[in-house]
Amino acid sequence: MASDTEGESSEEDVRDLGSYSCEDLWRDLPEVLRASVSPNAQLPGPDVLGNFFEDLCDVDSFIEATCTGVEPASKVHLRRVLWTLQLRAADQLQRIQKRRALIPAATKFLLSRAATKRQKLQLAGVPPKPTSFTTAWLRSKSGAIKRGRVRRTRRAKLLAKAESELSRVEIERQELERWRQELASLVSEAKLPVVGHSSSARDPELALSLGLGSARASTIRKRVREWKKFRSFCLATTDEVWPRDKYADVPWPDLICCSQILDYLHERRLEPCGHSVPNAILGCFAFMEKAGGVAPADKLSELAILRNTVNVITTELQAHAPPTRKAPMMPVSIIGATELAIADASLPLYMRAFAFYKLLRLWSASRASDLEGLDPSSLKMSTHGLSGVLDRTKTSGPGKRIRFLPIFVSCKVFFMNPDWLQQGWSIWCSTEFQFERDYFLPLPNTDGSAAIHSMATYARTLALSKQFLKLLRKPAWGGHTWQLSASPLIEAEAALCFWTEHTERNWLVSVLASLGVPRDKRDYVGRWHIVTASDEYVRTARHVVLSLQEEALRGVCLDERWDLLNGGLEDLPSFLQERGCGERLVQIQSQALQLRSCLRVCLGPQHVRPNSASAAEAPEMVAVDARAPMPAVLQARAEELPPFYIAIVGKGRLRRLHRKGGCGTATRDLREMLPVFELQDAVYDSACKHCWRNGENPGEDAGDGAASSDSHGSDSSSCGSSSSEA
Repeated sequence: MASDTEGESSEEDVRDLGSYSCEDLWRDLPEVLRASVSPNAQLPGPDVLGNFFEDLCDVDSFIEATCTGVEPASKVHLRRVLWTLQLRAADQLQRIQKRRALIPAATKFLLSRAATKRQKLQLAGVPPKPTSFTTAWLRSKSGAIKRGRVRRTRRAKLLAKAESELSRVEIERQELERWRQELASLVSEAKLPVVGHSSSARDPELALSLGLGSARASTIRKRVREWKKFRSFCLATTDEVWPRDKYADVPWPDLICCSQILDYLHERRLEPCGHSVPNAILGCFAFMEKAGGVAPADKLSELAILRNTVNVITTELQAHAPPTRKAPMMPVSIIGATELAIADASLPLYMRAFAFYKLLRLWSASRASDLEGLDPSSLKMSTHGLSGVLDRTKTSGPGKRIRFLPIFVSCKVFFMNPDWLQQGWSIWCSTEFQFERDYFLPLPNTDGSAAIHSMATYARTLALSKQFLKLLRKPAWGGHTWQLSASPLIEAEAALCFWTEHTERNWLVSVLASLGVPRDKRDYVGRWHIVTASDEYVRTARHVVLSLQEEALRGVCLDERWDLLNGGLEDLPSFLQERGCGERLVQIQSQALQLRSCLRVCLGPQHVRPNSASAAEAPEMVAVDARAPMPAVLQARAEELPPFYIAIVGKGRLRRLHRKGGCGTATRDLREMLPVFELQDAVYDSACKHCWRNGENPGEDAGDGAASSDSHGSDSSSCGSSSSEA
């Protein structure tokens, strides 16, 4: 009867405390009682807690012996908590015992033996005995597989944990402040001149931190880490943190000695290090001297012996280094499948939005880090296409020469889905993606139906790219439109690693280079040529970029020499074979990605088609759209572009007007140049005396005669009044 009463009371106790978790119940116990059950006062496992008490009387005696002077009501509560924890642990223990019963006896013995040995080592404080096997053996003969992992930086970890929608600016500011303090401590330790300059300021620490320059956090981190390696070498050889002769007793900076640097370079050469390490060491010294305010005459990084040594060591290391693997081009089959994926309702909404992100990177030739600085509120859709502004990129942002960088995507560039730009834009304008933030690509939620308020870092973007490639299906021509078939586009998993995150960056530039477009035009696409953010330059850049995008589309559709349709696929079979794929799988994967040359007439806008006679006789372009006449610049050959250009020179930014072929000035040698396609409204300060000789107005070319007088008549009349000033 007593046992029945005891069972009923225990069930009542469990019912009363059923809404609390085991962790909450454990924290509710006094600390002295928890320490008596577990040595570290942590919640013990079910193996311990499930067999700790025999019955409720045992619980009462344990409370009496442990908690003296406790009120009776508190004892009743503690009794109920302990008994509830034991009943829950007993249920878990029963499930564990059932799983253990399925393990073979031999495996149990080996596991218990290993666990016992590990516990003895932990109790004795003895570290595990190191193995005598080498890493080379581990990689080549052990059979173990090493997973490729992307190390997450402290900034990436903070961004992943950030809850604020506008967290990127604050986190980057904190990261910059952290590395500035690290750099300031190293500069102070080396007693560089900037320390003495800032010591008399009202706040020396703040003055020193601000006087170190405006480098990015990633740049400071890279230089500081390289400097710490050399600092350890100097401390071990001379007990000094700055290179100096250990036998000389001359205060810095009267002594300039690079023997320590030469010795360090020689040691790294014998390692042997990577071929980029010597230049990284030299760049580290140049950075520290610039941040430390070292005078030009005292800079070690400018010594000829040091620079020559770095060049020779780099040449030696490059002789034995394998060739650098360039990012392969993206075949049109993947680009077209990505366009069709935007309209594929069977895909999660986030993956359709991610397809738009991939195409935006491809046509704007952007890095993954570039679009981190793309403010969604800056994106605008017009009749020409999509435009936006990049902020805080590798080459733009506060403290940089260029504050903002523009990007453009023409509405006429497509291979298989003419509406991909509008469809993708509508997805990004939906409520699932329209929330205030200072970055472009957010992370997806669990089911991919929307985005969460957290930025996608490079590592997460890399994983999303591989996941997206898995979801792509093979495109097929349906007679009038392109459609997605049921078969996957990527058959071999090893092919997912063939394309890198740099593939989108170099695709458009590689296509334009194959078509013979001059480099000074290609630089506009990747924003390498941008040297100012004026409204005039943005208008010029938009005109050039949109024209080049449409020219690249036309070139891919009409090209028969370079096989741009299947660019990059020639290296795929060898790549798959190196990763253990069978010959049959390699053949299937290559065929799935190949587009037959006869299908090129089905790609792109309807007016971009070779005629039925032969592709060789096809005109370079056929403009039939009366609403949007094609600019004359697109109808000219690449070597004839542009007819005029303005060279901006000097600190006063003098604008000198040139004409194509008028003088010996080469546009590729100019640091800043504005192409001028029409002289109407072109603003310049002076005209080149060789391009525009006495008596000739800008816009008139004596060599062209009457042929050019008609085409530039309006320009000549508009600029005639300024000929005397030129």
